[in-house]
Amino acid sequence: MSAFHCKLASLALALAGVAGFALLLVLAAQHPREAPLLRILAFLWLIAAGASKLVFDLTETVGRGDHAKPLRRAKE
Repeated sequence: MSAFHCKLASLALALAGVAGFALLLVLAAQHPREAPLLRILAFLWLIAAGASKLVFDLTETVGRGDHAKPLRRAKE
């Protein structure tokens, strides 16, 4: 996967997290009886999306590190 595709996938994960959070909060505003549960689900959605984005970014960075040039050691 190229660097551009990785950045695009990371952006898509972030947008999905924010969009799902906003959608659940809008639903909570429209349905007052279910609002407490929908608010809890919105925050759980945001946490899960953030965690998945963090894992994706970390694995992408580690994968990119395998192909990077080795660091030169400073002369002692």
